[in-house]
Amino acid sequence: MGISIDWESGVIFVPKDYTTLVQSSPTEIRDLDTNLFRLDLKALESSIDGMPFPKTHEHFPPTEVGGIELAMVTSITDDYTVTFEDGPWAVNLKGSNNNILDRTNKNQVSVNPSNSAGLVTSSAIEYGEYGDKVTVDVNNVTGNASSGSVYPHGTLRNPVDNFSDATLIARSKGFSSIKIISDCDLDATADFNFFTIEGLSHIQTQLKIEASADVLGVTVKNVDLSGTLDGDSEIHNCILRDINYFNGHIHNCSLGGTIKLGGNSVSFINDCSRLNGDVLPIIDFNNESNDLTMPNYSGVVELRNMTNSNAEALIGLNMGIVKLNSSNVTNGKVHVSGIGDLVDENNNEIKTGTWNGVEIINQTTSYFFNDMPNRIWDEQISDHLAEGSFGHYIRKKLLSLVNFIGLK
Repeated sequence: MGISIDWESGVIFVPKDYTTLVQSSPTEIRDLDTNLFRLDLKALESSIDGMPFPKTHEHFPPTEVGGIELAMVTSITDDYTVTFEDGPWAVNLKGSNNNILDRTNKNQVSVNPSNSAGLVTSSAIEYGEYGDKVTVDVNNVTGNASSGSVYPHGTLRNPVDNFSDATLIARSKGFSSIKIISDCDLDATADFNFFTIEGLSHIQTQLKIEASADVLGVTVKNVDLSGTLDGDSEIHNCILRDINYFNGHIHNCSLGGTIKLGGNSVSFINDCSRLNGDVLPIIDFNNESNDLTMPNYSGVVELRNMTNSNAEALIGLNMGIVKLNSSNVTNGKVHVSGIGDLVDENNNEIKTGTWNGVEIINQTTSYFFNDMPNRIWDEQISDHLAEGSFGHYIRKKLLSLVNFIGLK
């Protein structure tokens, strides 16, 4: 609910819901953003009803003195008084030096000004309260979120409820990070290129990136993530569902969907694992010349749509299985090493060599041990005749045995 003015009596009415709750017990305490208050007063003055009447206040913007920015001053004129919605609560007047207390009609509300000859709003103080990032709560789970782009909007105690204001605040203050504290979607309402989007945790915060969103070079941290990227992405400590058009870096994530590569580019998926046994993670090469480097992976992962001769996958297993789907993995190069196995969609082991048109290098432990008898029996004796070698010793013993039993 917004403020209102009884023009005939000159009473400015401020409802409790217009203020921001900062404490509910033992005493209810709320903040009044005095800059928002004076901007709303200006809007009411400009209305058809307000134009015939005197102006409600004088405004003096922040002034820099000796490198320090002194706070703005808001002065309610003598034609008006202020009445807060009656009740046993207190309101702090934030953001300016003002005379609101002097012009307040007394009731149960305790009005606390913050006037000081030294009150400042220096960028350094504001920067510290933001903590290098703008906080967004689109679902208002905090109960304190609202629209606005003027300090303290976007701080942890006063999150904004939309990304248009968030990116505006961030750019005006030189920030490149946005913290989201409720589930949300990114769409075309703002430009997120090269921003860092950070959630509370991958358990608490779900983020969906719509195809319309501008997210080139975006960094995403600590969310349950799905949607469409624009390339050059960096993703940390997330649960990954279905992701479209990924290239860049993924670190320490749990894979629970299909990651479709894009851009004929290079993708790194480092120190990741399968989310659970219900969903098979899939890396989709999108029939392009994408390169995948995937060190230290744990769990099962399947490669699909690898049909370009320049496509390449280099996967190191911590403990896991790489599956190749023979119906759509028909070209390129796959090199798998580490503790685990390389198999087709029917769990048949794929050997080093050419498989289904794909160049295969299988250096997994499973293949090593499974193929050991073949490699021993197929070894050439001529390669193991060096004096003093075990092969030379065995050959001498066998020749002695042959001579002894007369089979020479």
